[in-house]
Amino acid sequence: MLNKIINTIISNIKKYWPVYLIGLLSIVYFSKIIFNSFIPFSSNYYLSDILDLNLPFKSLLADFLQNNSLPLWSNEIATGYPVFAEGQIGSLYPLNILLYKFLPFIFAFKVSFVLHFFLAALFCYLLVRNYKLSKISSLFAALVFACSGFFIGHLGQINVVNAAVWAPLILLLLNLHYRHKKIIYIPLISLFLAIQFLAGHVQISYYTTMCVIIYFFWREIKIWLIFRLPLLKSIKSLALNMLPLLYILILFVLLISVQLLPTYYLANQSWHGNLTMEQNLEFSYHPDNLLTFINPFIYGNPADNTYDKNVDNYGIWSENIGYIGILPLFFAVLGLWSKKKRCYM
Repeated sequence: MLNKIINTIISNIKKYWPVYLIGLLSIVYFSKIIFNSFIPFSSNYYLSDILDLNLPFKSLLADFLQNNSLPLWSNEIATGYPVFAEGQIGSLYPLNILLYKFLPFIFAFKVSFVLHFFLAALFCYLLVRNYKLSKISSLFAALVFACSGFFIGHLGQINVVNAAVWAPLILLLLNLHYRHKKIIYIPLISLFLAIQFLAGHVQISYYTTMCVIIYFFWREIKIWLIFRLPLLKSIKSLALNMLPLLYILILFVLLISVQLLPTYYLANQSWHGNLTMEQNLEFSYHPDNLLTFINPFIYGNPADNTYDKNVDNYGIWSENIGYIGILPLFFAVLGLWSKKKRCYM
């Protein structure tokens, strides 16, 4: 009996060793905050979204959840504030509910970092494996994704990280939908789009939803380019194949409506609802920031006050770094160069 258990464990390790390794590396990477009285600190100049926003918000959420309620309104902010409608607290995000309802607050806050970096790597690993790449290649891609400048730079904005980790899983489900044509993938895509939205960062959800829409249209364009169908037949085929996308979007909106409606109402009551085009374009991505793909500190580091770019023109440092590592960048360029020889990029 004991030998059978040991053999089963060894077999599972051999089969799923990349997943176990991702989990181990996630714990090691955040070991300082897990096993000590630290929390990650990320700052731009004199501001920190962890200290000024996310830590207080999550503390408030934990207090409400442990008293079996939701933070619809808080009297602890100014003369009162509709925290639920503001959205960034992530009141209905399933992982927030599990963590802050059942674990001590600070421990839950620390576990959230480990868990979401693990999920980022895991989902990317599964996505790349779906492209028929080896375990080593998939593991490499997963670690590059989870440890990229985007995720490390946004450590202070944990709601951004919480939302972004779901993107590879959604893309994986899209691939599986097109490959197997099973109806189950339609509600699953909607469900995980909704979970991403409820994590508390609307922009990431918007980007991912646009990727889903573009993905559907691109697949249809590829079919048309390959088979050169007559115009009328192409239109009929497009309309028919767009039905799953329509179902996905309708179900997605229905699932998030409990958060979307109060957030939309609050936005229209605030100055955000009356922004000019010039204000909407503030902090747009400046082309010079592309150099951060090569060196994240090419313009300096805000941690030691050497970042010398004007924030109004170049944006905030942590929100613009695209660094993924020199070797991964080289492989990415190599992959683009040799794209005709490969099925996937």
